[in-house]
Amino acid sequence: MPQAFFLVRRLLGDGRTVFIPTAGRTDIMLADRAVGRRSSGRAVLYVHWLRPTPQRLKSLAAVARRRPEMELLTTTVTVCDILMSCGFRRVRHVPYPTPMRGETGVGSVPFRHLLFAGAARRDKGFHRVVELVARLAAADERVPVLVQTVGDVYGQLSPDVARDVRRLEGLDYAALRIEPGSLDEQRYRRSFEGAVCIQLYDPVDFADRVSGVTLDALCAGAPIVAHEGTWMARAVLRFGAGAVVQPDDIDAAALAAKDLAARYEAFSAAARRAGATLRSEHDPRRLVEAVIG
Repeated sequence: MPQAFFLVRRLLGDGRTVFIPTAGRTDIMLADRAVGRRSSGRAVLYVHWLRPTPQRLKSLAAVARRRPEMELLTTTVTVCDILMSCGFRRVRHVPYPTPMRGETGVGSVPFRHLLFAGAARRDKGFHRVVELVARLAAADERVPVLVQTVGDVYGQLSPDVARDVRRLEGLDYAALRIEPGSLDEQRYRRSFEGAVCIQLYDPVDFADRVSGVTLDALCAGAPIVAHEGTWMARAVLRFGAGAVVQPDDIDAAALAAKDLAARYEAFSAAARRAGATLRSEHDPRRLVEAVIG
């Protein structure tokens, strides 16, 4: 952090534009302190999400009193509103940039499987997906399920998730397929074809966090089952591209997933329409233009 402070301070003093792409409260405070009397540069901070506790809001409001013109970009409207309520004036919503290379507009694909895609993490509801598969097995269902069990960016699983993986591996469910390693781009994209994407993410952690998996799923025509109160649930409801269930209601999630599979053609078409719209909204050029503008 000291190195980052001195680097930002030097660049601002040299009249440069500094872009911080994953900024949080700490980065906002760093940028505040890095501005010196002779700074002629420009700092642009891209805030993905904030946990608006009273203490955090108080510290942000203090920065806003000193730097009301600090340039802040946000991935969601909610974060934009939070920062403006703290007193920042130059706040702009720029949707999370992603190339979204899925094939929107392709003809209908029949249902293939329920899918948990991406990193196996507790905040992404991996344990809930394991429980969902366990209940399908207990009910003697035959719905195909594909679960990716890759770890974080370092390939590591937390102890809790490692136990969840062992439980999943021990289930007697013939229709289950487990992908334990990282998938290449082509195999990852293909996993969404004919899928119902299960995203039982934590409603607190993902109340306003954008999910790349959601964007990939919709762009590929894969409808989604999501927890109420999450960003992905709002995307689902906006386009009618899936189902929203109450947090931790595993039985409701299983029923919703089976319903989407049974009416797959209609929900997949809605997902593709969502993907086409979101492809434009999340075009990376929007962020580039906001930074250089």
